[in-house]
Amino acid sequence: MNEAAIEERVAEFLDRRARQPGLDPAAFARALPAGRDEVLAAIRRALDLAATLEGAGDERPARVGDYRVLSELGRGGMGVVYEVERDGRRFALKLLPPAATLAPGAAERFRREARTLARLEHPGIVGIVEVASAAGAPFLVMEKVEGEPLARLALPLEARRAAAIVQDLARAVAAAHAAGVLHRDLKPQNVILAPGDRPVLLDFGLVAAEDESTLTRTGALLGTPRYMSPEQARGLPADERSDVFGLGLILFELVRGAPARGESTRPDLLERAARREVRVPRDGMDRRLRRVLLAALAWNPARRTRGAAELADDLERFLRGEEVRARPPGPLARGADRARRAPRSTVAALVAAVVLAIALGLTVGRSPGLSAAERAAVVAHLERALCAWLEGADGDARLELEHLLRLEPDHAAGRALEGASHDDPQAAAAAFARAAGPCAAGAVALRAHALRLAGRGDEALAALGPARAGAADSAALESERARLLDELGRAGEAARAFEAAIALAPQSAPLRGAFARSLLCAGRVEEGLAQALAAAALAAGAGRDDGLALPRLLAQAGDRAAVRAALARHLERDPADARAQFALAWELDGAHELAAARAAYERALALDPGHLRAHLNLAFLCAGAQLGSCAACARAYAAAPQTLDPERSIEALLAALELDRGRGESAAGRVVQTALDLERRAPEAAASERVGAALDDLLAAPGLAPTEHNRLAQARATLRTAGGR
Repeated sequence: MNEAAIEERVAEFLDRRARQPGLDPAAFARALPAGRDEVLAAIRRALDLAATLEGAGDERPARVGDYRVLSELGRGGMGVVYEVERDGRRFALKLLPPAATLAPGAAERFRREARTLARLEHPGIVGIVEVASAAGAPFLVMEKVEGEPLARLALPLEARRAAAIVQDLARAVAAAHAAGVLHRDLKPQNVILAPGDRPVLLDFGLVAAEDESTLTRTGALLGTPRYMSPEQARGLPADERSDVFGLGLILFELVRGAPARGESTRPDLLERAARREVRVPRDGMDRRLRRVLLAALAWNPARRTRGAAELADDLERFLRGEEVRARPPGPLARGADRARRAPRSTVAALVAAVVLAIALGLTVGRSPGLSAAERAAVVAHLERALCAWLEGADGDARLELEHLLRLEPDHAAGRALEGASHDDPQAAAAAFARAAGPCAAGAVALRAHALRLAGRGDEALAALGPARAGAADSAALESERARLLDELGRAGEAARAFEAAIALAPQSAPLRGAFARSLLCAGRVEEGLAQALAAAALAAGAGRDDGLALPRLLAQAGDRAAVRAALARHLERDPADARAQFALAWELDGAHELAAARAAYERALALDPGHLRAHLNLAFLCAGAQLGSCAACARAYAAAPQTLDPERSIEALLAALELDRGRGESAAGRVVQTALDLERRAPEAAASERVGAALDDLLAAPGLAPTEHNRLAQARATLRTAGGR
């Protein structure tokens, strides 16, 4: 058995032993098909080395070289990081894990990281102090950066704050690129947010030359699948644009509140990274910031933002209120890329489209058995579905189409919209036109939508004119015209068009949300709040409110104090509005008015005990999770020490776990991270033990879906790995 294969077996043993502490090395080796003696000897060497480093059974080494170990800061595939002290100064020490010392390739990557960091000088890149070894295990000592990992922030962030953080981070990455260094593993866990919202980049463990593949000699991929660029996931060489993609994923997560890739298993994540584009939703996002994201996250590197400096420049333009230069790939380019990703399925899709077009030519879906009231309902559902699709609110569009197709299963236009893809708006418009007729109002609206996305706003506006004259009752036409006028800076006309569209489709939450964003961006906070509240109420009535819809809409307003004042006035009139109470708490939290934020979160939970986000945010706030990383938070906690409440934090964490039960993509992970933050600050509260017990109970409960079980198990493993019980 070669050395690389032995390394993989040792790593597998250590991973299983972390979950099964009593696992016997000899029993593990006997179960192997080959190389049993070699693997057993290697496992024993790794365990001996671990014992040397760890001392007499301690959870962490007492010393590494000349450094006294104080605590563990984090761990990953490329090493364990400890906080250490020498001569009264504190540092971060990164130690190559025992199994990795058996692999010459891993040790070389570790040494390369040390050499790289030693020659990089930038305030956004951690500085190196020393490179040495202890008991045969190499380690490097870095500056101790005060702050919290970006991954532990309460998300989503306000768009401007997220853009400012990633702009600074992109400048640091650009400095590394200028020195001929690629990072290749950019992710929130590798960034510390120092006081003043200053990001500092850590962990250059996968640093490489530009033409180096992301595959090891054994064919194993290097990197973190959730944050890989498509070319890395396919095992192809990385370049500067791969790091741009990583920066784009970080920005996406900060703005949207969850990773762009939500799959829970490594194979699923790799498949998604290699074969599927990242979808950037329109709802709640500034048009210019969305363009920056689309360009940074282009699947094809040739169509992506060319470098980190270019990305930073565009984010700076966004922050100054200027137009960005990002040019996302258009529909035809994305179609060509889809053909490259999956040529067989693309051909099949084209054949299916031809068959569908023939079928649509034979029937336009007018079932003779519908009453006049049912026909009116079909028309209303189609209009609302079109408005939602144009806004990018696919969930709303699907729901409206389900109602429509339940009434009229063969409705050709409904079926065409059901199969429409945002990746190719021109094809969506053409399919709808074949079903409903090229002059139908919805077909014209979709055609104008495609022109607008292609940057041909004047043509889109001209296309809408004649159609509006013949279809004055089309909400889809008016809503697309409103968005177009808004993008062209004609705010007054846009507002009138939005009002006309809402009068035609008053139950459309996405349409009201689009109008709210337009008003808030124009500084009309009171009117924008009214529309945002109406949009949130409509979404909640349809069971689609995730708790963040209202805060995301209100984040579009530039004057945050005006938003807080408007929410307070609304709550004086309607104190029982739980969504508004949560939005006010969110705003106060972001303004570091922590005592007032806690009170508002408590009021929101009194009104709606099932508000998952309120439980999570209250737990984070009461845990003092940002103490040490945010000077404003430190001042706020000092002014109101009663806000720090470990017991209330744990109560909220347990309530959030019970509400979520693994159904959401990120809730269990947030619970664990907050528990770990609390454990470090107030170990007497036993947060890890209590959250761990709750996770064990949930995992033992019957009826969990596989995805739910995986999410809870992943959270439990994270807690155990980080030292929790």
